[in-house]
Amino acid sequence: MKEQEKLDEKVKNDIPEPSSSIALELFIFIHKIYLYIYNIVLLGLFMFKRYAFDYPYTIIIPEVIIGIVALILNIFRLRLTSVGNKTERALILFFAFIIGIINIVGYIYFMWIQRYVTYFDLVFSTIGVVLTLLEIIFSLWTMFNIK
Repeated sequence: MKEQEKLDEKVKNDIPEPSSSIALELFIFIHKIYLYIYNIVLLGLFMFKRYAFDYPYTIIIPEVIIGIVALILNIFRLRLTSVGNKTERALILFFAFIIGIINIVGYIYFMWIQRYVTYFDLVFSTIGVVLTLLEIIFSLWTMFNIK
């Protein structure tokens, strides 16, 4: 009986504590849902701006392409962050961090730099920036806690 207790204690000491973050996975889940809502709103805003304002095709087409590239990068970043968190790989989280910075630049573009910025652009992009920043903070915290 004593040997079994010693063996159980040794096994407990040999198993490391998990370093992944449940909060990070929660924010990833919320951001995935929000990403679809954001892109539907963005598409609707592009259609509205095209017919409500003088929005030439030479400007709207590159902005739609920027939106599509930002969507693809954001999906890729969310997937990388989730995999890095679940497998506790700091290098994957670091790459997701770099792509997250690029995504923030994309959100800022749609907040301030595009040709016609509406109130909805500002609000929805701000939510995206906040979610991305929270994920970056939690992924950095997870990255430094990985043993």
